[in-house]
Amino acid sequence: MSRIVTSSGITAERFFSAFGAMLSGQTISTKGILLIKNFEGKSLKPYLDDDKSTPNRVEYSIGYGHQIKPGEEYLMSGITDQKAEDLLISDLSAAINAVNNTITVPLTQDQFDSLVSYAFNIGTGAFKTGTLAKLINSKASKKELATWWTSHYITAAGHPSAALQTRRAEEFKVYTAGLSPASTTGKILLLSLAALAMLGASKKNRAA
Repeated sequence: MSRIVTSSGITAERFFSAFGAMLSGQTISTKGILLIKNFEGKSLKPYLDDDKSTPNRVEYSIGYGHQIKPGEEYLMSGITDQKAEDLLISDLSAAINAVNNTITVPLTQDQFDSLVSYAFNIGTGAFKTGTLAKLINSKASKKELATWWTSHYITAAGHPSAALQTRRAEEFKVYTAGLSPASTTGKILLLSLAALAMLGASKKNRAA
């Protein structure tokens, strides 16, 4: 069953306020936020997370790809648009901080956005200790990065996933675009997050 993506309903002021309280260093751009929202889709009901579930453990997600953790069972009854945005703020801040704390070389805004998307999807722990971060910090060639980036974390429940293969390819495409200057404050979000609140990307969203 397809999931339905609805409009965000978030204000630029509130989003920036939340980011400013949680983050230090480089941050994500509006384009990066939209990238992740489009990859994840939005579901106000829990859905089986095929990307993370294993034969011995079933995982559910909700909102913009928020994995429901122990202690969050209340989310299984469904959430509001506002709660989906709250969860996204928390999850994004963790991914942003993971990139800031792990990558030691300068990044353009596009590179930073793509790595936040990658960390958001595979998990911050896997990102911090992963091979991709090591390759970037060692200034590996574009060919080396492409080979690794597009051939790992592309399976779901042990099987190849076309969606994840596409996501890895798109992330790498954004990373190699790498032309816009990096943002070191969250203020870039103020320029267009008001418009973001009205976009509400239309994308597949599996309902439980």
